[in-house]
Amino acid sequence: MNKVFHQVEDVLADEEFRAWYFRQSPEAVQEWEQWVKGNPQYTTLIGEAVAFMQAMPRERVMRAEADTEKQLQELTKRISETTQVPAIPVQRRTYRIFWQAAAAVLLLAGVFGIWKWLTPAATSLQTAYGQTISQALPDGSDLLLNANSQVKLGKSWNNGKDRELWLDGEAFFSVKKTPEKSRFIVHAGTARIEVTGTQFNVKSRHNKLSVYLAEGGVKVHTSAGKVISLKPGDYLDLEKGETVSQPSSQEDILAWRDNRLSFNNTSLAEVAQVINDYYGTKVIVKDEELKHVSLTGILPNDKLDNLLEAIKEALNLKITRTQDTILIEAGNP
Repeated sequence: MNKVFHQVEDVLADEEFRAWYFRQSPEAVQEWEQWVKGNPQYTTLIGEAVAFMQAMPRERVMRAEADTEKQLQELTKRISETTQVPAIPVQRRTYRIFWQAAAAVLLLAGVFGIWKWLTPAATSLQTAYGQTISQALPDGSDLLLNANSQVKLGKSWNNGKDRELWLDGEAFFSVKKTPEKSRFIVHAGTARIEVTGTQFNVKSRHNKLSVYLAEGGVKVHTSAGKVISLKPGDYLDLEKGETVSQPSSQEDILAWRDNRLSFNNTSLAEVAQVINDYYGTKVIVKDEELKHVSLTGILPNDKLDNLLEAIKEALNLKITRTQDTILIEAGNP
């Protein structure tokens, strides 16, 4: 696929994007996600397009052909009245149900810039493999969501009520204080993290939870009923107990925000799991002994091929990549 996207409307108009979003076929999903892995420069635009689609009521998107024209006119009129801009004329076309849904999206894409400011943030947000998304939350806080991750927002984000969300994966939060000093609560695994205004990173994968505090203060409530308070620079890895540590550099924890990965004496078996988490590709380390070889360093992660090349050079490995599998073997002596 040769594509160039300049704005969100370009993504929404793309047939392969819509085929992926509506899960038209396993082949369409795989082809799109493979393209995204190789073109990380478009992850922000794609993320905004996904957020736009998720904000649309599902029942409105999936209506049958007989109601399509009427719905499009109603939606156009509503947005026109709200934003004081002329309505977009609607022309009758014949589509299958799938393409009707796409037509509804494309109509609204014409006023995406207006929608972006008037529509509350989506109640859920999910990234594909190899994709990161930056998203403003309803309270003005900022979220940077790592690859293969998902957040779901609670219903109440105003009137001084708790701002709650549920995280599966990894995210960095810049939390805005509210006049009511309402709590910002992240549910991750069996724990919850409470703050009022701060910057912190949470990683929750494979029933493992870690929290890094960059600024402000947080309290981590464990499933055992303990409350662990963190100060700026503190790092908590609940897999290794409830002891708070200070990493040598916050760059080790937050490198993913700049499309890099940090490894610190990390076994090749663990590296393989990280690659699978980010890219959804099965990694096979052929030699059992090789699984215990360790890797240290901060490596590029803008593309899977660049990451594999860096690992190969760092450890003198032979890496063979097929469409859905990566084979790692010892290199030449």
